[in-house]
Amino acid sequence: MKSIYSIGEVEQLVKQGHSLVLAGDEEYLRLLSPGNWIGAVANRYLGTGADEIEPGMLFAFDLSEHLLTSRVCVYQSFNLDGLQRDCYGHGFSVVLMPAFSEVHRFYGIYSATLGYRYLNPVIGWVAGANLGTADMLEPLVIDGLTGRIYPDRAVVLHCLLKSDVDAKMQVINLFEPGDGDSMVFPEASFIARSCYVNGKLANLVDYWHEVNPNPQLPLVASIGGALVNVMPLQPVGQNSITMCSALIPGVEYRFAKPPEQMAAQLHRKVNGLAESTILLTCCELLRPYLNSATLQRPDLQAIYAPGEIAYSLQNFTMVGLSLHQR
Repeated sequence: MKSIYSIGEVEQLVKQGHSLVLAGDEEYLRLLSPGNWIGAVANRYLGTGADEIEPGMLFAFDLSEHLLTSRVCVYQSFNLDGLQRDCYGHGFSVVLMPAFSEVHRFYGIYSATLGYRYLNPVIGWVAGANLGTADMLEPLVIDGLTGRIYPDRAVVLHCLLKSDVDAKMQVINLFEPGDGDSMVFPEASFIARSCYVNGKLANLVDYWHEVNPNPQLPLVASIGGALVNVMPLQPVGQNSITMCSALIPGVEYRFAKPPEQMAAQLHRKVNGLAESTILLTCCELLRPYLNSATLQRPDLQAIYAPGEIAYSLQNFTMVGLSLHQR
C-alpha cells in the first residue's frame, strides 16, 4: 500500500477531491491547495525502507476508495463534545491534535469521562516529533479545507463509509499494570509535581528517584474499561516530571510490568493485523522494536507520533483501523 507521495502527487489527489490524512514537513503541507484533507507535522514513518520522510515528500492515507463522503471539522478545548455530534452514523473519525496543547489536555479528560461510548471508531495521533529534544518540531495541525494551521486545535476528518463496509479499531498494547505502588494525581496536567502514593501525598520527583523505575516502561491505568499508558519524558526534571499525555486526576496509575520478549511479541501482533488495515499510527517509542526488515507485512504503513488516539489518548501503542465487508 503506497503511503509516500511527492507534493505534486498529493496536490493532484487533493484537486481530484480525495479524502486524505497527511503528515510531513509544515513547509510542504502549506503548499497544498484547499481540499478535503487534514494534516499534521511529522518526520518518521514505518515502511519498507528508511523511516524518515524525505524532503519534498509527504506521508498520506488516502481513504477515498472506502468512503461515500467526508468532512473536515475543527475543535477547541471547549467544544470537544461536537466531535460526537458531527460524526456520521455509519463511519469513523480521524483526529489530529498538537502535542501539549490545551485541546490535547482537555481531550484526555473528555475521552476518559466518556469512556468508550462513541458511536463510531475514533482514531488518530498527536502531532509533533522528537519531543523533549533539541530537534523537537513545533506541534502543528492543518485544516486542509481552509489551509489554516493550528498549534492549539484539533482537526478531524469525519468519514462516511459505504453501506456494505464496517470499520473496526485495532489496538496493540503490550503493557499492563504491575503489582507496585498505586499513584493518584491531584490534577489534570502534563507536568506533575506531586501525587498520592498508596494514599499518602508525596513529592513525585523524590519518589521517582527512590524507586528508580525502568525508563522504558510507562505508567498504566484502567480508564473506561481499557488499559491506557502514559509515558514520562526523559530525563526527569529537578522539580517536576513531564508526561506525553495529560494525567487524569483520581485515576489509579501503576508502573507497567516489563513485557516478556517485547520485540517478538510486538512483531507477532503487528503481523496479525487485518489485511484490510487502512490507517495505522505508532508511538515513536516503539521504533527500536519495529525494524521493517523483520516484519512480514510490507503492506502496512504507519506514521510515527508521540501519542496515539484510540477513542482515548494512548502512549507506547500501535493503533489501526481495518475495514470489513458485510
